[in-house]
Amino acid sequence: MARAGEEIYEWDKQPRMPVPPPPPRSCDCQFHIYASPQNFPPRPNPPYPPIESATFAQAQRMHRAIGFERGVIVHSAIYGSDHRLLLHALESLDDRDRYRGIGIVDDGVSDQELERLHAAGVRGARFNFVRFLTLDQRETEVRRSMARLRELGWHARLHVNGDDLLNNSDLLRSLKDVPMVIDHFGHVGFEGGMDRPVIRWVLDT
Repeated sequence: MARAGEEIYEWDKQPRMPVPPPPPRSCDCQFHIYASPQNFPPRPNPPYPPIESATFAQAQRMHRAIGFERGVIVHSAIYGSDHRLLLHALESLDDRDRYRGIGIVDDGVSDQELERLHAAGVRGARFNFVRFLTLDQRETEVRRSMARLRELGWHARLHVNGDDLLNNSDLLRSLKDVPMVIDHFGHVGFEGGMDRPVIRWVLDT
């Protein structure tokens, strides 16, 4: 997980088809895209800088090279709920069936923007409970956002770091009829074995 001040390693710009190749309809279920800060500025005091080389065009070339037919753009926390880059990427596609998007929904996102995001191919929203990303997740706002997702038929992606799940257990258990995905297996780690409270929470919920 990238953190402010840490080195971010460049990705391989000359990918090759793996052996054996992936099965048909393989999907990259989560990747971020970035762009020039002059065109798509990050939010104030972002937790890490944009990686200008990680453009959507390069991601598409990488997917073709490794045999992935589909992908999901997960909107980066450095942009907050400003979806201009995500919309630019999705709305520029000739074939919108190949890519979907995950946004960041808060009270600042209007109903009109949600309709535009849905039309562009967004089908979920990420909730960042990871403290270092400094996205304040107020319980009342999370509940309002979850209700809006429910109306759209979207799912929620929970970006959490270990015990963040336990700290938000009552809130998450109380939310009904919204499918939830725990990103990165919750960053729980397996030190201490499978009976750690946070691992039991994931398995039993």
